[in-house]
Amino acid sequence: MVWVYGLCEQSRIFRTGLIPVEINPPAKRPDLEKLVADIKGKKVGIELTPSLDKAKESVEGIKLMVHKVYLELYERLRQNNEIVFLETEENYQRYCRLAVELHKRGDDMPALEHFRKSVLRDYTYYLARDKEIRRNMIGDSLDFAFIGAFHAFNYAKSDPSVIPNVFMEEEANTDQVKAKIECVFDCCCSDLKTIDRMLSHVFMYYRMVPFEKMNNRESFEQEYRKFLSLARKYSLIQSAVLLDEKGKRPDFVGTWNMGLPIDGFFEVYPENQNGTSKGKILDLYGDAEFSGTFGDQQIEFVKNYTEVLDPDAAEGALRYQANRQNGLYKGSFTFASGSRFPFVLAKYSPETARKILEAENGEKLLGMLSR
Repeated sequence: MVWVYGLCEQSRIFRTGLIPVEINPPAKRPDLEKLVADIKGKKVGIELTPSLDKAKESVEGIKLMVHKVYLELYERLRQNNEIVFLETEENYQRYCRLAVELHKRGDDMPALEHFRKSVLRDYTYYLARDKEIRRNMIGDSLDFAFIGAFHAFNYAKSDPSVIPNVFMEEEANTDQVKAKIECVFDCCCSDLKTIDRMLSHVFMYYRMVPFEKMNNRESFEQEYRKFLSLARKYSLIQSAVLLDEKGKRPDFVGTWNMGLPIDGFFEVYPENQNGTSKGKILDLYGDAEFSGTFGDQQIEFVKNYTEVLDPDAAEGALRYQANRQNGLYKGSFTFASGSRFPFVLAKYSPETARKILEAENGEKLLGMLSR
């Protein structure tokens, strides 16, 4: 089984929780260098494309630069080992084309089209690349693989049996770096040139630890949940379902965002018991449980998120009430704060789901569903 090492590509500290400050990586990484020195006569995968440095290429005017740590690894390992490139250029080229189109047409692009192409752009850069890296890592019978920390985390989360073989770089001097950053800003105030010069002498150091002994697991878990949400968005665009599980389809589908129906798309999986209903609701923001009544002419239920994939998911109980009109349930849902917004719900069919996903707004959706 391949030994996988997840590397820190950059470090970012947030001042007052909002302002990001990029921190330079150190010139040397002792744990990584000690490991690399002992690798000889092996098959080694590195998160690189065959062109090595993507900064030498330009796609639609965008230049992508590979992180320096991978180029340094390549130079150190290629003499005595067989190197396997874990990525190809196709995903980068596709990402660049989508990014440029969104940049050029962003203000003029209809909201629905912008949503779809933003999902395709993000999916291509994050998840399509992640799948390609894992596929090449597993399929080439590697001895070692050096990849980004998130890719390594995702690899371990997707298959717990590989966890003993996964190691992660983590920040070793975060508190000291935070203190130095605050000192720099306190001393220099608004002198940006002096701030940049002084920050250039602040370095984040890394140590290599087994996956199970990570100290910063929660930050990776948050990113992992965001990408689960992104995977749902992609599935929705490609297959018109949130989770493409064969033979499993919801009883109802609807939307709680009448401004952009696709964003609020949700699926309802009820279980009826003694005149009441409870069950599961899935949307792009997470999984929820609900309980209430689903009658022929009226529905009323309370929803609570149990697994949050997006930090914008609502907190607390959400109360849904609706009456049936022309075959649709139309009503409103209320936040714990008292704010109220409209929603629509209908019996599931592939055609109904597609209409919700293709509607530009709530008014057009109601017209499409009434036909």
